[in-house]
Amino acid sequence: MSVCKVLIIDLFIGLFLIAFANGVFICFSGIKYMDKYFSELPNYKQESLSPFDCFERMHKYSFKFVLSVSRPPVSKLMDVWLFATCFSLTFYWIVLFFGALDYYFDIFS
Repeated sequence: MSVCKVLIIDLFIGLFLIAFANGVFICFSGIKYMDKYFSELPNYKQESLSPFDCFERMHKYSFKFVLSVSRPPVSKLMDVWLFATCFSLTFYWIVLFFGALDYYFDIFS
């Protein structure tokens, strides 16, 4: 295996782990920061704290913001975080998709 191929694989693994860590942080504690801006409930503290609900809201908030469906006024740091979350979620799901393709159909072997 060439050095270039190893570096590319390492880059993908690193980005995948960063995306995973960001998702775990949001699901277990960071979603409350996003709920302040995006919650549809009158009191954002009433949002469910279930990890599955947080996982769904993380996707919804970041993709709606980046695709300009819902753009409430947010701080610059939140703006960067939402774009990074959207990018990392997209990257995460693409890597999982190609990994599943390779696992079941041996496309990349």
